[in-house]
Order: sequence, then structure tokens, then C-alpha cells
Amino acid sequence: MRIFYLLTFSDLHYAVWKDEVESVRKVETIHRLPFSPACIAGLAIIDKQSTALADLAALIGLAPFAHGAP
Repeated sequence: MRIFYLLTFSDLHYAVWKDEVESVRKVETIHRLPFSPACIAGLAIIDKQSTALADLAALIGLAPFAHGAP
């Protein structure tokens, strides 16, 4: 049996197969980039490396992630 992650964006539910996701990590701080496109949520430091964070809602055409949200 395959396991999936359930994502909710604007009251719409999406399923992503768990075995197709490389990793899921908690991010303490997101560094916002001025003038970046809506699909880029920002940068985070993960395992001592900078990592670009994608805004999945914006990528599928929904409202971008609220910058003041947790």
C-alpha cells in the first residue's frame, strides 16, 4: 500500500505520493527575497546550506503564501 501526504491550499486538497518526495523538514526561519517571483517563498538554511523554498500554492495558480503566516 502506498502512503501519501495530504496538502491543503485554499480549501482544496492535493495528495502527493510519499515515496516521490525527497524530504520534508521543519524550517525555523524563512528569509524573504525582495522582488522574487510569487512561486519563491524564500531561502532557508538547512544542514548548513542555503535552500530555495518553493511556494507550492503559487506554483499551481492559487494565492501565494502569506508572508506573515507561520
